[in-house]
Amino acid sequence: MAYSTRSMDERARAKDLLKQLGMSERRQQIYGEGIDLADEAQLMEASDGLETALAGAPAALAAVERILKRQNRSLDDREHATTPELLAMDVSAPSAEVNERSVPAERVALLVELAELERKANRPDAALAALTRAAADAPNDSRVLAPLADLYFATGRLDDAAPIYDRLAEDAKAARRMKDVARFRQRQGGILEARGDRSGALAAYEEALRVNPTDVTTMSGLGRLYFAIEDWEKARRIFQSLVLQNVDVDTGVTKAEVYWALGKIHLKLGQPPKARSMFQRGLEIEPHNSKLKEALSSLQ
Repeated sequence: MAYSTRSMDERARAKDLLKQLGMSERRQQIYGEGIDLADEAQLMEASDGLETALAGAPAALAAVERILKRQNRSLDDREHATTPELLAMDVSAPSAEVNERSVPAERVALLVELAELERKANRPDAALAALTRAAADAPNDSRVLAPLADLYFATGRLDDAAPIYDRLAEDAKAARRMKDVARFRQRQGGILEARGDRSGALAAYEEALRVNPTDVTTMSGLGRLYFAIEDWEKARRIFQSLVLQNVDVDTGVTKAEVYWALGKIHLKLGQPPKARSMFQRGLEIEPHNSKLKEALSSLQ
């Protein structure tokens, strides 16, 4: 097929945009074939659509869905599937299904990729649908199970997430992937803590901490539990370690709360001067913290 200079420039622009989007080689190949078959008007529309996707528009998801749908079309069919069609902006359209005749391994990879795009676009139901289908093809694949468990966790489906995290942790331990063991046990600990299973949560958190002794989320979970069961010495060690870490509300505790907890622990251990010091240091960070003010006033 002969191309004009302008057409060649527009094709090059479109393919450069594909690379900037960070697509997999397989997806770049599929898009590229559509670009090669498009005329000049279609190319300009395609490039505009790619630029919109590059800017973060969720339309990119619709494009992926349409790409997946045409995986096993014949060459004649593909010649009639224009790139603008693949880049249609109607993101409210029902999700296109991955072709059932695709090789399972390839279909799983595509579904996992699609699920991640759906998650980033804040469409958890669509992400869950893709991962559920991927799990049907690959029920033992951690690339599927890990994001599936994370999605269950994020959407509050703790009963569904818990057994997956337990399985993932055991598999990771057997494979000596200790970083993964810590992550999965930390999540499992959070679920068990939310259920009120303190002993189970302690066991999960403690295993996670043995593997990754500086994880702030794990440490804050353990600190809460030791405090709740009044194991003051263990709670003191945890919260003293947290003082040395960078903490924020996303990790489940703030630095001011760490100092408040340490102050209360020192009181329980019969150390009022140390408690006063902790409350004062907490107020230096959050001068208007009512819990710290009240705790310090109680020592006057």
